[in-house]
Parts: sequence; structure tokens; C-alpha cells
Amino acid sequence: MEELDLEIRKILTRAEYEGNIGSSSTGNLILEAIKRHYHDPAVAATAKDRIEALKKQPGVSFPANYEELLAN
Repeated sequence: MEELDLEIRKILTRAEYEGNIGSSSTGNLILEAIKRHYHDPAVAATAKDRIEALKKQPGVSFPANYEELLAN
């Protein structure tokens, strides 16, 4: 789980540095990172809560069907 946290922080830091924090690609990169770790029961159990918390942050957007994307 710490590895995923670090990966998400790197994505957000890079997006902020490059000025892409508000782009949909940031949310997509985070979804891809979560999906790679989704086999971990701890990640799967908290994925929706984590995404909902990130959605509240300025500039981070996710597709409306993110739960479907994680399940596939």
C-alpha cells in the first residue's frame, strides 16, 4: 500500500510541475496505478474511498465510470 501511495504522490507532483494537474490524464494515471495494485485486498477495499478523497482535491478529476474501469 505504501508503494501505491508513493506512486500517486509522484503522479500528482509531476502533474503539478508540468501544469497538467487539472487534466483528465492525471486521473487516468492514478486509476492505472490503483488498478495495478488492485489485486491487493487492502487496496481493493479502500480504492473507492481513496478516489473519492482525491476527487475533492482541486484539479483532480476521474471518469464517472471509474469503478467499472477498476473492475475490468
